Amino acid sequence: MKKKEKQKAPKSNTRLRAKLFIKYSLLMFVVFMSGSVFALLFLAILYTFFPIGGGNILDQISDRLYYIIIILLVIVILYVLFKIFVYQMAYKDAIDEQKDEDIKITEIHQGPTHLIDLSHMEYKGKATPIINDKTKAKEMLKPGESRFPTLAMIDETHPNLERVKCDPGLTLESICYNFKMFAAGDLHLYYSDQDIRSFVASLACSKILLLQGMSGTGKTSLPVAFGKFISNPTAVVPVQPTWKERSDLLGYYNEFTGKFSETPLLTSLYKAGTTDSIQLVILDEVNIARVEYYFAEFLSLLELPDQNSRILQVASSGMDKDPKRMSNGALLLPENVWFVGTANNDDSTFAISDKVYDRASVLDLDKRAAPFRAESSYSKENISLQRLRRLNAEAQRRFELTNRDLRKINTMDKFLREAFQVSFGNRIMRQIKLFVPTYVACGGDSSEALDVILSKKVLRKLSSCNPVLVKARAGELRDLIISLFGEDGAPECLSAIKKISDNA
Repeated sequence: MKKKEKQKAPKSNTRLRAKLFIKYSLLMFVVFMSGSVFALLFLAILYTFFPIGGGNILDQISDRLYYIIIILLVIVILYVLFKIFVYQMAYKDAIDEQKDEDIKITEIHQGPTHLIDLSHMEYKGKATPIINDKTKAKEMLKPGESRFPTLAMIDETHPNLERVKCDPGLTLESICYNFKMFAAGDLHLYYSDQDIRSFVASLACSKILLLQGMSGTGKTSLPVAFGKFISNPTAVVPVQPTWKERSDLLGYYNEFTGKFSETPLLTSLYKAGTTDSIQLVILDEVNIARVEYYFAEFLSLLELPDQNSRILQVASSGMDKDPKRMSNGALLLPENVWFVGTANNDDSTFAISDKVYDRASVLDLDKRAAPFRAESSYSKENISLQRLRRLNAEAQRRFELTNRDLRKINTMDKFLREAFQVSFGNRIMRQIKLFVPTYVACGGDSSEALDVILSKKVLRKLSSCNPVLVKARAGELRDLIISLFGEDGAPECLSAIKKISDNA
């Protein structure tokens, strides 16, 4: 049978060259040093037994130093030529061995599949190049079997959209109160009113939440507790340091098995489409890899205003028995999903770029609230996407930003542009207009809401400015904020300025 053309593997050959280079460089270095020492010893013995003109041995050697240099140069030249020869021969042999192994595997797959069991073989690539014929992949599946077995099982267990029944008296303030008491009473987790209100209000202004702070302050526990509170468990996806692309999140098609490698995130997104309840998905340790790389497609899709345009192309094409909510290998990103990233800012992680910060709602959990006794009059809540949207829309009507609030924002924006050449665009302004009314509806006030979001979304940008300039004009900015909000009216902004100035 005619052998298939082998695909190029430049990365593998590069690694092979590097290994051989290190191995034979060390060998040749040992040979070179041994030869040099032997040459020096030979000259010493020569002049000891056959002195020329008498005198001290060292004097005779120094007088004929050019002989030693010539010998050493000859050894170096021979060393280089021998190294090149051995290296090329070793590399050629290794390549030939690799080719023979590839040919054997290719011939096996083009022949009867019962000749060898390849189930124990592991391939690091996302898709193997051996089987490219879709017909062969279909033949690997049993009749009626789906290439998405986990998603197909979800279709069987959840054939129809499940709608949750909400309390008619549900309000944003009651959600915050009951959640705080539930976390303390049932889970022994303690959060401040500001943290709870910020978390709930953040759901109104972005589909991406970013919780950052010291380890052990409850960054992961907060969204997990909220999932338990609304009786819809939060999905936790641990980010891996090697993640670089979308296939790390969504999986890939395995041509050996004829099935799709389904990831926890893909399963969570598909399952979210079976209900109208709020679904949180945690990307734990979100910045242990470059979030701008592996999450790039989601960052773009979530910016599209039309929900029906947020389509994830999971597979290159559709096949029979694919999950019913997929079309031509594509899945519509569910509206009821929020992504929550937890981030530690230390030496083991990557810095998060402005591209991510601008799109996300940011919460800093730098300290844990003091324990308190939970009241008995609390209850869990069912919250549907439609009900949460109505509550947020009502908050926008009732607690719209006042002209006084807008003047504070514009005054600060003008100073930041003139002093630091820092400003914020329409995206952040839209988030402020959504966050503040929702925060007020959660039981807070507008000054506190402005303090929270300006410190997280606007003043954070000063960390990327000239540190000398920031340190020089931090006092002016502090005085401006006190004049706008009062001496104790903006503790978060004042704390952010101090922190940035101290680190400058």
